[in-house]
Amino acid sequence: MLKTNKIYGFDETGSGIISVISAFVLGVIIAITSGFYLYKSGMIQFLMDINNNSVSNVINAPVGEKWKPLISKKKGYPLIDAAEKKLKVFDLENKLVKETGILAACCGGELEVGDIEPSPSPNLLFTVYIDQSSKDLWLLSNDTLEKQAITKTGNVTYISAWSPDSTKVIFFVNRDSLSERKDGPIPWGTIENFKEEEMNGFYMFDISNGKLTALSPLSNIIAFVNEDTVLSRVADTRFVTFNVEKFIGDYTKVKDEFGFGVSQFNFSMDGKKWAFTHSFNPTEDANIILAEFPNKTGTIIDSHSWAHVQWPVISPDGTKVLYQRYDSDISSGIPDVYVWLYNSSQGSVPSIEKTFSEQDELTAEQDATISDALREEDSNPVQITRGRPLLWVNENTAVIETVEIGTDGAILRKPALLELSTKEVTVME
Repeated sequence: MLKTNKIYGFDETGSGIISVISAFVLGVIIAITSGFYLYKSGMIQFLMDINNNSVSNVINAPVGEKWKPLISKKKGYPLIDAAEKKLKVFDLENKLVKETGILAACCGGELEVGDIEPSPSPNLLFTVYIDQSSKDLWLLSNDTLEKQAITKTGNVTYISAWSPDSTKVIFFVNRDSLSERKDGPIPWGTIENFKEEEMNGFYMFDISNGKLTALSPLSNIIAFVNEDTVLSRVADTRFVTFNVEKFIGDYTKVKDEFGFGVSQFNFSMDGKKWAFTHSFNPTEDANIILAEFPNKTGTIIDSHSWAHVQWPVISPDGTKVLYQRYDSDISSGIPDVYVWLYNSSQGSVPSIEKTFSEQDELTAEQDATISDALREEDSNPVQITRGRPLLWVNENTAVIETVEIGTDGAILRKPALLELSTKEVTVME
């Protein structure tokens, strides 16, 4: 008879050894299978997100497919055909219009939430737009005109902001609710069908890898400060910076209050400078301010009465500012609005370069003196052409909005290329 020892519940026999091996192999198979299903279900990523303090913010590819980044090597600017409501792209290199056949939503928006119209990336290689029918967000290559869906859930309401490096876009999804339907065109006495929705609020999409992130802590977005940080408003007058990668809100960065009369914020590419409009006496005066971020005190580069100077746009290197100045009179039926250029490397007209610590309000006589000085060709800032600035293409070229009168007497606003050195304007049509 064989002598046996009980070791871990198994007999020290041939059959016992086989049982141990079988159990080991079975355990390995179960572990591998479990790991595979955990990976497929996203649980492993979920546990990693817990460790990274970003629980459940990262969502799988919105279209349920592997994201394939679009290719674009040529710059373009999106246009909406006023008659057909179709999206077109103006080729900035060849200066011609390319047809896409796309029906895109347009126009309008909501302050510190976003705009409806198509939005070009800062490098002008891509355009995001909201499909007019499905209300989904799409990405378009301004070069090849190839497109790809970012969402397939509908109800995308606004395009909020692009990151300075053109890799991330933030958009807003408005939840379809009972009250929303009745605030719109749907009459009472009807029965409405709803669908279960998964998306609501602000989302950020990375066009380089297909990563979608729910920005649930944000209730508004003013602008991107840099590649991973946005500026948001809290308590009406205070600003907070929010890191969209680490989900950290910094309540210490911006120390000043920004209430009514301070708006239209625009950042340099590196996030070190910002420009904005500021009224010391709201409804009476307006000033264009260029300052180091996050300082509220800076250089007043132009001043006028309420809403007569606005829409500052900083050049990529942060040295120049384009803005709109309205001279209050009407010439040949066209609003007398002009694009002005300020160059910080050239200094300013002495009478208008001052800080917040100095005189808060300009008298009518001072304002007239400044206006006359600004009309001189060698002054800084200097008047360039009729219209308002939209964005910079490079350090010497910008996209502006021209103002004309149509054959029916209506005011027509058209995007155009502005060469600053020659003041040459090329309307995109």
